[in-house]
Amino acid sequence: MNSSSTIFIALIIGIGIFLGFAAGTLTTPDFEVATADLSASEIRELHPEWSLEDCELVADQVVIPGMTEEMVVCSWGLPTRTWKADKSDNHGTFWFYGDSRYPDPVTLLFRGGTLIQYHSRG
Repeated sequence: MNSSSTIFIALIIGIGIFLGFAAGTLTTPDFEVATADLSASEIRELHPEWSLEDCELVADQVVIPGMTEEMVVCSWGLPTRTWKADKSDNHGTFWFYGDSRYPDPVTLLFRGGTLIQYHSRG
């Protein structure tokens, strides 16, 4: 990803957060993490509907666009917090990782339960 793409994504996320706070809701996640420290084959046994490649990414704690919310939780654990933007021009759910486990804050944007983009400030 080149620097202009990174700046554009950061700008969009920043504007989205700014505009959406009036119409958004802050929430806390209520997912359970059941695959921490498992191998790709063990994850595949628990989630046969996931591709082997996705199971390998989850086992390696790698997150990429196209993953489901459940895959991300299994890979990285629960987010520090979440925020759902309700405005039609800024819809989606933002997940924030930024505690001692993730020293470089990361923002993920989901639409329809699928990761669309992420931005790291580190």
